[in-house]
Amino acid sequence: IISAIISPLYFLLFINFIFAFILFNILIIPILVELIFTFLITNLELRVSKAKTIKKEHELISPGIL
Repeated sequence: IISAIISPLYFLLFINFIFAFILFNILIIPILVELIFTFLITNLELRVSKAKTIKKEHELISPGIL
């Protein structure tokens, strides 16, 4: 006699539930981490380019105005 607790349906649902978290950790989380690093790198590059523009701005002003 097979009880309702150990039925194949509940066993397969339990295995599916466990594998869903394992696959999420293996596949999705590294992609999210990579996207965060990509965002930080592009954000840093934009800040550096703005800083270079501000640094070179005084060279573009003609000396007669100042």
